[in-house]
Amino acid sequence: MGDTAKIQKRLASPIFIIIFFLFLTFIFYSGLFLDFSTKIPDGDHNDVKNILTIISHSIHAPLSRIYHLPVLYPESYMLARTHPLFGVSLIFKIFSLFGLSLVQSYNLYIIFALLTGAAGCFLLARELSGHILLSLFTSSLYIIHQKNTLFFVWLNFLSLFYMPFIFYLLIRFARTKKRGHLWGAAFLCFLQFLASIYYGVHLWVILLPAFVGAALLLKLILPREMESAVLAFAAAFLLILFVFYPFMAQTQSGLSGAGEQELVNVPDLFHYTKLSHLFTPKPDTPAWMYFFPGFTFLFLLLYVPVAHINRIHLRRILFCTMAALTVLISVLFYRQPLIAEILFLMFLAAVVYSLARGWKNMDPPVRAVTFTFGVFFLTLFRFTHIPLLRSLSLYDVLNRFLPLEGLRDVQRVFFMGLPLVIALAAVGGAVFLRSRPSFSLRKQGVLLFVLLILMGAENIRFVKQRDMMQPLERIDPAAYEKISADPNVVLLEIPFYFDKPDKNAIYSLNWNIHRASLLNGTCSVPPKSFDLLSVIDFHQLEFPSDAKLRLLLEKFSVTHVLIHWDRLETYNPDSAAAMRTNIHTIGDFGRIVSDGRDHTLLEVGERVPVRRIIRTYSQYDLRDKPIAVRLDHSYEGNVNIFLNHHLVQSGRLSGTEFSIDLRTWPLSASGNRVEIHFQNPVSVSSVGPRQKSSPSAILVE
Repeated sequence: MGDTAKIQKRLASPIFIIIFFLFLTFIFYSGLFLDFSTKIPDGDHNDVKNILTIISHSIHAPLSRIYHLPVLYPESYMLARTHPLFGVSLIFKIFSLFGLSLVQSYNLYIIFALLTGAAGCFLLARELSGHILLSLFTSSLYIIHQKNTLFFVWLNFLSLFYMPFIFYLLIRFARTKKRGHLWGAAFLCFLQFLASIYYGVHLWVILLPAFVGAALLLKLILPREMESAVLAFAAAFLLILFVFYPFMAQTQSGLSGAGEQELVNVPDLFHYTKLSHLFTPKPDTPAWMYFFPGFTFLFLLLYVPVAHINRIHLRRILFCTMAALTVLISVLFYRQPLIAEILFLMFLAAVVYSLARGWKNMDPPVRAVTFTFGVFFLTLFRFTHIPLLRSLSLYDVLNRFLPLEGLRDVQRVFFMGLPLVIALAAVGGAVFLRSRPSFSLRKQGVLLFVLLILMGAENIRFVKQRDMMQPLERIDPAAYEKISADPNVVLLEIPFYFDKPDKNAIYSLNWNIHRASLLNGTCSVPPKSFDLLSVIDFHQLEFPSDAKLRLLLEKFSVTHVLIHWDRLETYNPDSAAAMRTNIHTIGDFGRIVSDGRDHTLLEVGERVPVRRIIRTYSQYDLRDKPIAVRLDHSYEGNVNIFLNHHLVQSGRLSGTEFSIDLRTWPLSASGNRVEIHFQNPVSVSSVGPRQKSSPSAILVE
């Protein structure tokens, strides 16, 4: 017994656990380590660039332009315009402080997320099952699961690693009554929201209420202890509101109901594995889209409902029934989907009956976790072929009150139930092993090692792991050397990809070099919304011209245009040929700053005297700073200022510069057109939001 206790103690040591999970990560994703500094996981690389541009911007931009707290910034900004990667970017910021590149940080984040999530699942599984070996085995699924490769692109969905720690701390609080566990769980709930709004909302709206309700009913948490719980989670919720209110307020207007295909249904669960497609046509949907990765883990999980039934024969009958139904559903779904759904309904009935028979024998924390996952599953699940059940969905009701349109992507969100499933599988396996005293620790280790190999064989991608990696394409930084380091610079890069807008994200990867606002990237868009198609045509055949440059200047405040000839040749050779001709015809509203074989830089502005200066600015720019106007020569005469076609200021100017303060005027979130009318033509030197060192002269009324 002493040797057994010593072995278990070693297995439970943090160093062994980290080494074990690190080894598994290397086996399944060796490219993350072997190409750590040069390549990133293969995927939709336009999406990868989109994610990385947001993260890169958050690392280098001022705080007020990243986290847009209500006290700092009145509308949602960079990180809230697409994927709100607040928590992910925070970890990348820490990596950057240690000198890691964007590629290195990307790979390290994936490794960190897998190791941390698996370690959290181990703690939760051990807390519920009390079995170290089984906890190691089941928590390995967190690393092995094929869906991870999808989330290597969408890092906000990869950031599930807070979840197991949250429920581990809640269970520890229920058992020890230590408030530190409670406050730790509440803080992690905030961090989970910060890392992924989609996970965070479902955590707060479904999982937490279900667990706390079950804990109260089971007397894991007594009513007198709820005061501490309410205080802790109220503090975390207020912190969430403080950070996220602008994002929620901006996106709430875009809500729409959940569709049938967006909820979880039978084929999203376990109908396809590398074994089952031997008997049924291989589906179009990749294997990593399914929740249960093969039969090895699933059969272990099937023991959970029957584990606490006292009658051995009934336990065996129910287990065999559920196992047979699982195989039938896997084989029949693409042949007879209606019959498969009916069989799944029978499967659910067998699960509920089994749980009811052994409910009183289960530990209260296990019951609470089982109930929580059951509520989560029933809320997100929908039958698609059974007529009477097809129209029923709890999520359709819930979706009306959720504040984010992106929450309709339920199939990815359902993955957040994985830590609970892992812990429950450890419970079922522990009951199975303890009912067999003849299984020594060594035999258990051999058995679980064999099962681990089988589970890995069902999930590993049989390709060279390094082939899953590829370099991150970036534009040569030399293209941006001639762009002045002026915060009022607004840059448009050509070609603009109208057909696949995500391809424009490549322009943002070098944003930290020039720090200009990018009209066609994802960094610091000047007006909130814009339609470039109204200025440059789809193929950009007639661009550039003075007329089009003037429209860019007036509608989008563009100050520079950078043409990438190599990308334009690939996009449309005819466009490249036409543009090389057109570029030498401009003069009134643009000039060539740099002209080379790979790229050409144009500076946009009024290069002839004009009577009107027109610019369009975002709500943020006009609320933050006055507009400074500087002329080449002294001007004597009247000046009228129009905001969105309404006269807002008149005055007389004597000199070469003045400023316009529009902070007190009603501003539009979709862009604000500012017109400055002069009595006589003027030569414009510069126009833009004033910096602290700029002149503060104003018009004399």
